[in-house]
Amino acid sequence: MELGKWLQHAYAISIVVLLHIIASLSLGHHHANVTRCVERERHALLAVKRDLVDNHNLLSSWGSGSEAQMQDCCRWERVYCDNKTGHVLRLDLGSDNRWPNSTDSGDFFSPAFEGTIIPQLTQLHNLTYLNLSYNSFNESEIPAFIGSLTSLRYLDLSWAGFGGQIPFHALGNLTHLTYLDLSDNDFNGSQIPAFIGSLTSLRYLDLSQASFIGQIPSHALGNLTHLQYLNLGFNYFYHYYVESLRETLLVENLNWLPHLSSLKYLDLSDTNLSNVFDWLETVNKLPNLRNLSLSHYRLPPPIIPNSFSHINTSKSLARVDLSSATTITSSIFKWLCNYNTTLVHLDLSFTQLSGLIPYVFKDMNSLEVLSLSDNQLSGLIPDVFRNMSSLAHLDLSNNPLEGGIPKSISQLCSL
Repeated sequence: MELGKWLQHAYAISIVVLLHIIASLSLGHHHANVTRCVERERHALLAVKRDLVDNHNLLSSWGSGSEAQMQDCCRWERVYCDNKTGHVLRLDLGSDNRWPNSTDSGDFFSPAFEGTIIPQLTQLHNLTYLNLSYNSFNESEIPAFIGSLTSLRYLDLSWAGFGGQIPFHALGNLTHLTYLDLSDNDFNGSQIPAFIGSLTSLRYLDLSQASFIGQIPSHALGNLTHLQYLNLGFNYFYHYYVESLRETLLVENLNWLPHLSSLKYLDLSDTNLSNVFDWLETVNKLPNLRNLSLSHYRLPPPIIPNSFSHINTSKSLARVDLSSATTITSSIFKWLCNYNTTLVHLDLSFTQLSGLIPYVFKDMNSLEVLSLSDNQLSGLIPDVFRNMSSLAHLDLSNNPLEGGIPKSISQLCSL
């Protein structure tokens, strides 16, 4: 018995020693054959750095430090390489930080980088991820040579200070993209390019607040059958030579929308849907939809089907924003009551809702945010909110309501 315990102990010690030996050998092998970045790509990165104004010294590690640090770009901040080949796979020249601007320009953030993105970037043939967000590239066009980076899966150009029109060769060849964000640029009243429909691998597409106008390329968007996130919201353009002429995106129909059956997030805020009378029925054909924003434009009154049972409707709709849609009627609640257990955010402010506050709210126990402000709701505030234990924000302001606030509202612990 004692011999058995001794053998077990010896076996355990031998395993530990063996693991240490293997680890030591592996470490020695690693140092003997260390993978460094490709020389051509190192020179390309240094050229990119030279043409950028680094406002916050974010690239201080590029080409500086020890000899090993200078020679191996895989050790540089914001550069990520393949551990085996040394090729640069990811380049992050964007920032989620919004540094306060010390100038009097009126901008609320100082860009991470300014200057020019130069063609040497195309030497990074294996690049799959490129982030240029929150920069200032002087409203120049998106460089056409970005289209040569055909391995890209992720491209974020949001808040990058690009403008003009988007050349086909800049993006049309990037057929492996799964993520594309062009939001918050100024494309100067141009149309959404039809070649967007060739990017059929896209899961995420954000074209919001980018000064696109005109009719959307419905057929092209309908090709993006893998999309889970689509944001076209708040695109508009002022024609300064014609006083007060403001154009937005125009949607003639939503026949293309049901093709995007994986869609979870849809934002068409401030988009002209005035001729799309079946918008509600069409939206209900998106079985995975969680977020719906159709605010800030005159929506046609919703056509409410007698039954939703025949529609492959979402079972998990969590956020609905129809604020400032101006023509919503109380019939909308017949649709919303299908989401009593999933809806957490509902904004129907500035929608000309009239009449009494409906009793349908007594069953919407999952709501956390509810805004019914700036409407024509009248009468007493009914005792319909008592079961909303998660309600953190309730806005009934600017309605001709009467009487006092029910005691049950003051007892909501999250409010």
